[in-house]
Amino acid sequence: MPLKKLIPVPRDWSLKKKRLKVKQPIWREKLIGKSTERERRPTREELWALSRFFGQRKRSVQMLHIMWFAIDSARRLSEITRLEWTDNDVKKFTGLVRDAKHPRLKEGNHKRFKYLTVGLENRSKTAQNK
Repeated sequence: MPLKKLIPVPRDWSLKKKRLKVKQPIWREKLIGKSTERERRPTREELWALSRFFGQRKRSVQMLHIMWFAIDSARRLSEITRLEWTDNDVKKFTGLVRDAKHPRLKEGNHKRFKYLTVGLENRSKTAQNK
């Protein structure tokens, strides 16, 4: 048999087979699946309507600032909620997302991202209102 045909088998091959056996029925029943892609972005009018709605509500969580920070930073909600003040660099306008989503790397995938000036201001306002 030529060496080109040989495929290295992982040590935990039996574990991978077990996972595959468990996942197949879950996929078939559509309990898990691929995420749906958005077909459009919200219009300016929709964003202002949301701003007015969140601005009128007096809650402990300032959704107005969180919404605009999410738009300005283009971060997932789970990434936004894990941000820490110690990870912000105000001089360079950067923040650090710990364990950013990645298909294979589940832990230790820290990504530094650049804030827009407005995004960092919204982050500050959210923290001040706590």
